[in-house]
Amino acid sequence: MPNSLFLRVPKKEGEKYRRELSDEGVLRKDAKITSDLSFIYLPISRKFKTNLKILKRLSIPLSKKPRSIEDALKGKLSQSQLASLTKSFDIIGDIAILEIPASLQKHELKIAKAVSAVHPNVKCVCKKTSGMQGKFRIRKVKVLL
Repeated sequence: MPNSLFLRVPKKEGEKYRRELSDEGVLRKDAKITSDLSFIYLPISRKFKTNLKILKRLSIPLSKKPRSIEDALKGKLSQSQLASLTKSFDIIGDIAILEIPASLQKHELKIAKAVSAVHPNVKCVCKKTSGMQGKFRIRKVKVLL
C-alpha cells in the first residue's frame, strides 16, 4: 500500500480543521480519521502549506462504512436494479421496514445486509408483504435479517 498523508491536529481543534479541509477539497473521504490521546489524524489527498505537521503513514484504514444503501450495493446490483430500489424505508427503534419491488425479490437478503451495514443500530430488517389491514391498520411483514 502506498504512503498516505495525514494532517496531525490537536483534538480540541479537530472539527475546525476537518471542516476547513473538507471545504478546500483536501480531506480524503475514502480513508478513516484516526486519533490517539492528544491528536487527531485527518487523511489528506495532497500536501499544502500549513504550520501543522503532515505525516506519512504506510497503513491506513480504508474500510469506511458505506454512507448509503446504494453505496453498499454498488457492485452487487446493476445500475438498473439500483435505480428501481426504493430509497425510503421506516426505522422503528432497531427494526427497519423496507418496501422491496418484485423485480428485486431475489436480492432481498443483499438489500437487508446493506441496510444493516449503513445503519449499525438496526438489529432486524423486515420487508412489507401486505398493505394496511383491519381496524388497527396492521401490516404483515417478513423478517429478512
